[in-house]
Amino acid sequence: MEQEIQAVLTKFVCRGVVPAETNKATVYLEVVTGGSEENQKFWNSTPAGTATIQLDNPQAIKFFEENQEYYLTFEPAN
Repeated sequence: MEQEIQAVLTKFVCRGVVPAETNKATVYLEVVTGGSEENQKFWNSTPAGTATIQLDNPQAIKFFEENQEYYLTFEPAN
């Protein structure tokens, strides 16, 4: 019997932080494709994907750096 999945862990790399209006930016992320053994494992499990985040919090904008890798976990909100 298969075990029910409670969450899905993915790994993305930031491809850019594009400023918009004052204190606003758009963050572009892509699934990692290589560069390390761990990234290869993520690529095999999550072979493609992008995420775009629009932020208006200056601290959150500073958090994201181009070419930095980030974990992203998906889990039900209820």
